[in-house]
Formats: sequence, structure tokens, C-alpha cells
Amino acid sequence: MKITDSTYASVVSGVISIIVALIAVISSNNSIVAEIRTHNAVQDEKITSLTKAVEKHNSVLERTYKLEQDVAVIKSQIGRE
Repeated sequence: MKITDSTYASVVSGVISIIVALIAVISSNNSIVAEIRTHNAVQDEKITSLTKAVEKHNSVLERTYKLEQDVAVIKSQIGRE
């Protein structure tokens, strides 16, 4: 089989098209990865903030429970006197 100029040009054109497509895919992939990293950083910050809020809420519940116990003790002491 004889390779003609048009065959060679077609092969070169195909290779160039593949290279351009690969560059576009790699560039797109890099921007998507950057967006995912930004999204993950935001999610991490939200999780940290929510964790702090839950810890504060739990602290309030624990203190309230302790106060209720103290009030019950005081009421029982007042009732006995």
C-alpha cells in the first residue's frame, strides 16, 4: 500500500485533533478539580461550624439537666424541713 500525501495529511490532522482534544480535556479536568477542592473546603468549614454549635447545645443541655437535679434536691430539702 502506497502512502500518499493526502493519507499523510489525514493522519497528521487526526493526531493534531487528538492532541487538541486531550489539552481541552485536561484543562477542563483541572478546573473541575479546583471547583471540587473549593467546595470541599466550604463543606469542611460548615461541618466545623455545625460541630461547634452542637457542642454548645449539648453543653447547655448538660447544664440544664444539672440545674434540674439541683432544683429537685432543693425542693426535697425544703419539703423535709
